[in-house]
Amino acid sequence: MASHRGRWSLAVFLVACFAVPFTAAGDPPKPPSPVRSITFRDFSAVNMAEDTSRSLYRGAVGMNRLELLWNHLEPISGQWDQQRLKAYGDLVLRQNQNRVGMLVLLAYATDWSAAPHPQVRIGSHPAYISRQHVADWVRYVDRVVSFLRQPPYNVLYFQVWNEPWKHPQCGFWGGSDDQFFEHVYLPAAECIRKRGGRVVYGGWPSCEDLSTWVALMNKHQAWDDTDVLSFHYQSGWNSVWAWPRMRSAASQAGFPRIKIWTTEVGSIVDPGWFANWYTKLFYWAVTNGGERDPDLVKAFYFKEEGGRPGDYHFDKSLYLGKRLTPRGQALQVLADLFSGGAIRGYSAVENDRGLSPQIAPFGHVASAVESFFIDSQPPRIVTGFQLREEEFTADSSIRLEFPEVRRAARAERVDIAGHVTSLPILRSDRGIASTVTVRNARGSRVQNWNVGDVTPFFMVLTLAP
Repeated sequence: MASHRGRWSLAVFLVACFAVPFTAAGDPPKPPSPVRSITFRDFSAVNMAEDTSRSLYRGAVGMNRLELLWNHLEPISGQWDQQRLKAYGDLVLRQNQNRVGMLVLLAYATDWSAAPHPQVRIGSHPAYISRQHVADWVRYVDRVVSFLRQPPYNVLYFQVWNEPWKHPQCGFWGGSDDQFFEHVYLPAAECIRKRGGRVVYGGWPSCEDLSTWVALMNKHQAWDDTDVLSFHYQSGWNSVWAWPRMRSAASQAGFPRIKIWTTEVGSIVDPGWFANWYTKLFYWAVTNGGERDPDLVKAFYFKEEGGRPGDYHFDKSLYLGKRLTPRGQALQVLADLFSGGAIRGYSAVENDRGLSPQIAPFGHVASAVESFFIDSQPPRIVTGFQLREEEFTADSSIRLEFPEVRRAARAERVDIAGHVTSLPILRSDRGIASTVTVRNARGSRVQNWNVGDVTPFFMVLTLAP
């Protein structure tokens, strides 16, 4: 099969991408910094934040996804709004000061490039780029990427489109699958790479099976043009089945270490979902390559701010105005639990209920437990529990044994609101043991969160010198 580059690259890329002179951003990337393991802040990200000086961004959130639409920058062909691009750059600089990275979303068509008529629109967005406007699309991509790749902005990651699928209920692309890859994705990807950026796929929508996406990636030989696979809302109660599935597909294509993100996830009322789903996915990241790639897996919560009463995201956001919602508080608790040092999966923990870090298959859920070793001072072993109400009650208890631990300073139960309860430490010839109860403490604010009797929680064992 002929390479896709032979179909469009010479005609489009040479005209469009090189129309903007190269700056320092076009130089070869600097050698990678020393390898470090993933942190929770690396893993946790949000959508549509505008003020990253707020508390969550100090330790709980490390990246923000924000669109920079073509229709806003070039509403009329040839009339470019450089001031709007500069304003976006100023926002990037403010984020840089707060050590928050930016994922730039490049989308959609413009009113004048969405021919042929009648114009294809998804909501308010022109959602189709005809072949005669591919060069215009690439010029937009290149002007944005060349500007934001250079100092002092130094943006690395650029996402091409959003939910590129033609579907009446979801997706923001009005053409065929082949047209998306040939008119939009592959030309933009090559341009981003030429500027030294990293290419993030446009967020495969949850309304279509992942196997369709894999087939399209294979058909268009797009794996080699992609630095980050991204899909949206493939999330259940605690099931992260989509990650091993896409890792397997990428490995079969020859890319076993490709990054896998969900650039939209959440829109959840229940704050307990964070401890269920985030803990599960973070464990998969830590134990499947995160020890050598801090950007391997990211989860972008949608969205940061809830708006006004009656808005769809009002009761699903992390912030309401300046106030952290219960979801924001639960996210901060996770960040605190996993802070303090390098993290790795820890398997030398036994329990009397047969729980394991198993990943439930698509359409199913399963009670599970995951343990992490945090190389803090002093070191800690953090164990997260996700328990089904069909299997556990608030009166249930679970005994944990740590056969490799000989000395422990303290054992504590931490609920999703951060309430800490001391636990007894039992010593035996087999090491350290402790029993943790499912019931939340009466004094915890979680009692006001309407989350039920069986909620996720954590057991923290702090080791003694």
